[in-house]
Amino acid sequence: MSEIVTPENIPVTIVLPVHEINDEIEKLLEKALKSVEQQSKVGDDRPPVLIVYSYKIKDEVKEFINGIDFPHLNIKLIENTEDTSYQGQVNVGVSNVETEYFSILELDDEYHERYFFNVMKYIKKMPDAELFIPVILEVTPEQKPVKMTNQTVWSRDMVGENGTVGVLNLNLINKHSDFKLCGCVMKKDEFENIGGYKSKIELAFNYEILLRALHNGSTIVNIPKMGYKHMIDRPNSLFMGIAATMNVQERAFWFQTAQKECYFFNDRDIDKSQITNTVVPAQQ
Repeated sequence: MSEIVTPENIPVTIVLPVHEINDEIEKLLEKALKSVEQQSKVGDDRPPVLIVYSYKIKDEVKEFINGIDFPHLNIKLIENTEDTSYQGQVNVGVSNVETEYFSILELDDEYHERYFFNVMKYIKKMPDAELFIPVILEVTPEQKPVKMTNQTVWSRDMVGENGTVGVLNLNLINKHSDFKLCGCVMKKDEFENIGGYKSKIELAFNYEILLRALHNGSTIVNIPKMGYKHMIDRPNSLFMGIAATMNVQERAFWFQTAQKECYFFNDRDIDKSQITNTVVPAQQ
């Protein structure tokens, strides 16, 4: 008999932030939701999905949801009337999570069909860990593979904190600053205890929260399985819009700011006049 992870043993809620809606976004969003619907070896139910959307696109999002049919999905819509940045959307979503863990799904990304089956194995093996991050396959909008991200612990350093394979420490985070948290699975309480995402960190917010979590004593595990497909370089995407306006000096500024702000749990004002001509940290 094949192994099945029963629904009651998947204490994860998916947070899916939506900032805009159009025909292209609807196709991507439906594909992202389909990747949850098609999870295998997890029984009949799926992790609940919280779609957090800007109040400006309320009617469009509701119309889209009414037009799709995923019988295994439990979708809840959450209207965000305040901070509608990516970080703000995630924070609002997490505040509405009722399970022990949550996972971040971006609207143009996909989970591997056995993602939550594999994640549950690691949760059971390491119940005290606060954050699990997968190896990510990055693809172009045409689905052409570009590179693997988050794999540096396994392919280069192998051993993390206290000799534990796959556990990140501050040395690793500072050496390989380009860890991504899309697809991650994190304990809700830990995320909120350390202050959540900081909206005022415009570029290096993933790097900053990982630093902050490690300074707080969190255990971060890099799962050695490709469980998440992340689209990069999509025209008109939120992050492409940010990256297109930043030069090398500003990118360097945000990584340096992350290193300073990780000691504070609150989202403080950032003085952008301090941008210098230093070189941005190498990203792997």
